[in-house]
Amino acid sequence: MLKDLLPVSDLAHTSTPVAVSAWHGGSRRTRVLASGDPVEAVYASCAVPFLFQPARIQGGYYWDGGIADRHGLASTWPGERVLYHHLQSRSPWRRPNSPALEPPRRPNLITLAIDDLPRSGPNRLDQGRIALEKAYQATRQALSRPLPERPFA
Repeated sequence: MLKDLLPVSDLAHTSTPVAVSAWHGGSRRTRVLASGDPVEAVYASCAVPFLFQPARIQGGYYWDGGIADRHGLASTWPGERVLYHHLQSRSPWRRPNSPALEPPRRPNLITLAIDDLPRSGPNRLDQGRIALEKAYQATRQALSRPLPERPFA
């Protein structure tokens, strides 16, 4: 289905540069996929261990890039201006004040965190549309506000 929707067959040929973070099982490192089959890249980035089979790309196995790149910033370069949407973890396994709960901080990065975003999942698919609409409205509202005096300090 995704193949039929996408206007290109190689990530390198998109009109806006695209890079997808995926975890390579052989090297146990995050790899940034900026060329190749976009369907394979998207599948790899969604392949959560123990839920989905890994994507096989050029003989290697790839899983969700969040395994080692929780914030999904591996595909950005230092100094690049980034508007970052921080998904706030509500995991019962995270300790309060865990560093994993903190949004990343770096020069040229502005973080958008949306409170009370509905959680979707296999048993709550109906929440997906609600979460998307809430995120869309919150993003539009955030983009309409002026930047703080020193936004990238």
